[in-house]
Amino acid sequence: MDYEYRDERTRKLFEDDREFGKRYGERGLKNRDRRLNEIANSTDAAELLRLGKRGPGNWHVLDNRHGGSDEGKISGDLTGNLRLLLEPPTTPLGQTTKVVIIEVKDTHKKK
Repeated sequence: MDYEYRDERTRKLFEDDREFGKRYGERGLKNRDRRLNEIANSTDAAELLRLGKRGPGNWHVLDNRHGGSDEGKISGDLTGNLRLLLEPPTTPLGQTTKVVIIEVKDTHKKK
């Protein structure tokens, strides 16, 4: 599956190992690469989500239990409470072959 970044600032952060590591630590940097590989090796969003709880990325669709602003976004574990977030797909998951990386965020914090 292909991926792109929400904007130039997000792309620069994800492609700059030094800055990403400074912001999210060595573990975050290592897991960033793992999550990006999981996205790239999936044929569509449904396959990525089938990894779900079984896979190391714990990919899942967010609901509104923790404030609701992230509902519908696809989330993959990065470190602790930090998650790599993808935009909610606009097509059925089995037909979504390109995703947009939007940010790294603690989705457990209440606003």
